[in-house]
Amino acid sequence: MPTSRRGAGVGFALITGLIALFAFAPSAWAVEPGGPSGDGIQPYVVEDANGDPVTNPDCEDALGPGYFQLKDDNPGAGNKTLADSYMSVALVYGTFPTADPHGGESYVNFTATKGVDAVIVKGGQPGNAFVYTPESKDDTLLHPPINPNNGKYFGISHVDVCYDIELEVSKTATTSFKRDYDWKVSKTNDTTGTVNVAPGEPYKVNYEVTAGTNGYVDSDFAVSGNITVKNPHPTATANSVQVTDELFDGTDVKIADGTVTCPKTTLAPGETMTCSYTASLTSATNGTNKATTTTTTAGIGLGSGTAAFTFGAPTTVVDDCVQVSDDRKGALGQVCVNESPKKFNYSETFSFTTDQCGENKITNTAKVDQTTGTDPTASSDVIFNVRCAEVGGCTLTQGYWKTHSLYGPAPYDNAWLAIGPSGADTTFFLSGKTWYQVFWTPPAGNAYYNLAHQYMAAKLNRLNGASSTPAVDAAIAGAEAFFAVKTPASSLTNAQKNQIKAWAATLDQYNNGLIGPGHCSESIPA
Repeated sequence: MPTSRRGAGVGFALITGLIALFAFAPSAWAVEPGGPSGDGIQPYVVEDANGDPVTNPDCEDALGPGYFQLKDDNPGAGNKTLADSYMSVALVYGTFPTADPHGGESYVNFTATKGVDAVIVKGGQPGNAFVYTPESKDDTLLHPPINPNNGKYFGISHVDVCYDIELEVSKTATTSFKRDYDWKVSKTNDTTGTVNVAPGEPYKVNYEVTAGTNGYVDSDFAVSGNITVKNPHPTATANSVQVTDELFDGTDVKIADGTVTCPKTTLAPGETMTCSYTASLTSATNGTNKATTTTTTAGIGLGSGTAAFTFGAPTTVVDDCVQVSDDRKGALGQVCVNESPKKFNYSETFSFTTDQCGENKITNTAKVDQTTGTDPTASSDVIFNVRCAEVGGCTLTQGYWKTHSLYGPAPYDNAWLAIGPSGADTTFFLSGKTWYQVFWTPPAGNAYYNLAHQYMAAKLNRLNGASSTPAVDAAIAGAEAFFAVKTPASSLTNAQKNQIKAWAATLDQYNNGLIGPGHCSESIPA
């Protein structure tokens, strides 16, 4: 930062000045700088080491060595623009209004293309130094010191514009942060309460697994990039170049310092180097990143460059897609954030033996595989009651029942009487035939007769004391509803045919002892 050259040898100058004051004309030490510039910069009279005003001061007298200057030696010629290869400055001269206590003589305004460190305005022998920290590109009402003979500002005899050549700095700023998703899972099935089944009876359970996000955590907020530093000085090398980096939020409050790495600390005239930096933040705060450079070389000033930074989408994502599995079914599939929540449906058929009589609890557990944190799980239970203790009687096939009616040829089984008073001669629903006639009618591909034969055998088995199962009960009820509205000649849809086949298959298993109480080991006597 430029400093005043006055202050040295004050005592000597004071004594000498007093002698001169009384013996001769007003002395140089008594010269006063006058009031501030239009921008409020208070000038000082440029002095030497002894505290005496410097005659015809220049930039080195005011600021020290190493500074460049643009000089106007002829203000009387009027407004003009001074320029060199680095910068230009426009000078506009004017006259103070007569109301100004020191007015009556001229002032100067300046406008520069780059920052100015000082402007020296000389009048008479001494000169005023207007020093700008930080640098300025313009100011008004700059004037010489006060003439002690008349209390007015000296007329301007020359103007020096002082500047240093600053390091040129530019930079980039890229944000980054990590987003880690957390997940949850649930699992249900379509059963209600305890499911009653008989040994060997298959029972299908439908499961639904739902996996979805349970929020996320953002971390590792950072700003990084490159800082480019150029030494634009035509002849001087920038020595001991240091680069610092700072981050500010939207209200210009400093929130972090960057760590800078540069390849060198010396820049030859016109040389450029690229440094890297990174800074860590505690949150996704948007703001401005500023890099500042300094050097110990006189005549080369500090430089700075800024870049705005804004946090957008995460640059690293963890667990945005996860795998869902089930301990019984295995892999169910993948779910990603953009499809959350996602449902997985599957079925499993259970069957039990007589060694599993009573209550059996089946637990299925679904899991989401996460990279971080604990894997979420969800279980679903199905409770089966295998009704071994309630099993009674046994079952016989349709071949047995069709040959053991009143019409033979095998001995009569009086279970036929449970059909009704007419026994085998009871009319079978809307068929137009008796039970006996339907039993002895070959199906010949007719789904009606296939179901009728299995239905009649199952019905007689039930009437004969054989226990049933929920699946058998459902098949019998479905068959009876079908026979109540259909005849052997009725036209059936494919869906109806498939349903009839399913009922017939269940009843066939029951009649053959594959489900339910089991097949009779011997014929029932007449």
